[in-house]
Amino acid sequence: MCALDVRPTSIVNGEGFKDFVSALNPNYHVPSHTTINKHVSLLYDEAKEALTETLEGQTVALTSDLWTSVAVQGYISLTAHYITSKEWKLQSCLLAVRLVEDRHTGVNIAKHVRELTSEFGIKSVSAICTDNAANMEVAARAADIPSVKCFAHTLQLAVTDGLKLPLISKTLAAARRVVTHFNQSLIARSALKQKQEGNPLSLIQDTPTRWNSSYFMMSRLLALRLPLYTVLYDDQITKTSDRSKLDISDAFWKIMEDIVPILEPFTEATELLGKEDQPTASAVFLLLNQLIRNDLCVSDLDTGVVKSLKDTIRSGLMKRFHVDKDGIPLESIITCPQMLAAALDPRYKSLKFVCDESRAAIRKALTDAVAPSTAIPVRIKNEPTEDETNPPPSKRRVFNYLLGDVVDLTTDDSSSADTIEKEIELYLASPITTRDSAEPLQWWQRNESSFPNLAMLAKQYLAIPATSVPSERVFSAAGRTLTKLRASLDPDNAEKLLFLNQNLRKKQETKTRSVREESSVNTATEKRSDVNDPLLPTLPEMPDFDDSVSAPRLMDA
Repeated sequence: MCALDVRPTSIVNGEGFKDFVSALNPNYHVPSHTTINKHVSLLYDEAKEALTETLEGQTVALTSDLWTSVAVQGYISLTAHYITSKEWKLQSCLLAVRLVEDRHTGVNIAKHVRELTSEFGIKSVSAICTDNAANMEVAARAADIPSVKCFAHTLQLAVTDGLKLPLISKTLAAARRVVTHFNQSLIARSALKQKQEGNPLSLIQDTPTRWNSSYFMMSRLLALRLPLYTVLYDDQITKTSDRSKLDISDAFWKIMEDIVPILEPFTEATELLGKEDQPTASAVFLLLNQLIRNDLCVSDLDTGVVKSLKDTIRSGLMKRFHVDKDGIPLESIITCPQMLAAALDPRYKSLKFVCDESRAAIRKALTDAVAPSTAIPVRIKNEPTEDETNPPPSKRRVFNYLLGDVVDLTTDDSSSADTIEKEIELYLASPITTRDSAEPLQWWQRNESSFPNLAMLAKQYLAIPATSVPSERVFSAAGRTLTKLRASLDPDNAEKLLFLNQNLRKKQETKTRSVREESSVNTATEKRSDVNDPLLPTLPEMPDFDDSVSAPRLMDA
């Protein structure tokens, strides 16, 4: 409970908790928090050992971030991401949230990264994804790990530059005044809800560290413009003196109407590349290419504000991602981990958004990545499967072009692929269906035996996350753990609780997902009685209750 729900082990000392347990079983003796701490440590050791065994021999990708607690203590988080050997499932786990007592220099951060990877027996790291802080980039170089810039953080910097334009900045300031007024006035907030039909919506306050919160704030204001003005111009609710300060001019409303559609694709892109269950790094440059060429393309119909916003964001993206005016990666980064991941993603393997010379360079980088001594010779015969000859209808996506190239390029060449170059040729010519566009890892699972060398590389590069969101999410839990009331919590205990919270919860979610998938399959193939109906919730078996037990089981911690 302490780990899964992020509760302090001292909860067992509370009178309310003791009364609750007593109501369940008056004969149960509540153990002390010292006993709970021992069980937490034991469970942590068991979970760490199991995770170390799981990561043995795996090539992993990392994400890392730094955070300062309310007790002004610095912590570093490190998460690992890998693709399972047989199932080709993308998995992630927390390695540690560890106290950093020395200065946050790149060299010191690199030292902690090396120590943590060594603790878990990790010998091969494909890349590390961090924010754009200079010390994190230095740390990656010092640790000799390829660095990947967090897409979300880099996008934040570029879009924020656009939002700082004078007219847009003034528009946001006017919007914040209105939102702040309604958030601080109970009467105004209640009246706003009453003026809406159906399910009432609330205004959204933006935050400086999340550019998309400004997008959500403006979108919500536009949606509530009519009821908002009804409240503001009601003399019984809003004072005349306040109204003059809160009234948003027509010019500012027009600016919001114009820039919200411009920002929408960036919000969707951030959400899409923040997922952890599908490859994301492979889509980074394709997505940038489309955003720059399509969504940031200046039109004659654009207003001056819109043109300035598009130009500013495009310049920021070009500078920070090292791409040209068409969103194509420059020669200096053409073989970066994200581009290799794109080449190994069956959806984007044609790399249509780069020139022929760049495709040749990426192809050579893939060839060089496989040592001749470890290359596996195979025979490949391209025969369309049932799924390829009868592909299911495609599903509508936020970005349809992220489905990749749905092509059917068959080849009659079934000669022995005795070199990696030949394997790459046959891989590029292999058929890709609409189904494969939605399930790239499942495509590799079906074709691993045909392309064993590339499959090995795919497991390394497709596991790289596009954002450092996994590490940032860890600190959300850390903030709930190291509150003002618990600022004195021992850092070692904090690390154990957060480790268990993240990894046990993910294990539990994976188990639940597997049960649901199995239940879905059984529902489609078998007819069961009401007693065994898979649609009914499955109840766990209850253990025999022993009144003499005086200490909780390990999982209770």
